[in-house]
Amino acid sequence: MDDLSQTGQIVRRVGLSYPVLYTSGDPTTPQAYSGLMDGGKHPFPGTYVIGRDGMIHYEFIGSNYVERASTDDVIEVLQRLAG
Repeated sequence: MDDLSQTGQIVRRVGLSYPVLYTSGDPTTPQAYSGLMDGGKHPFPGTYVIGRDGMIHYEFIGSNYVERASTDDVIEVLQRLAG
């Protein structure tokens, strides 16, 4: 639902090797993945930390559009993965 015009550049710059699912204002994709709340007006906020092994090491899905992952929680997971 955000402006994702720079997404391709970011994916290439960061070197992501996995598929990135996104949509730019079209609710079709989030609806297909049950990713909209509030009657289809807002996406659920989600934060994932994916390790170099391709596994999800942290997942947070908010119950409303203002609930976000704790920065401290994300940093803790990243530090653990960094060794």
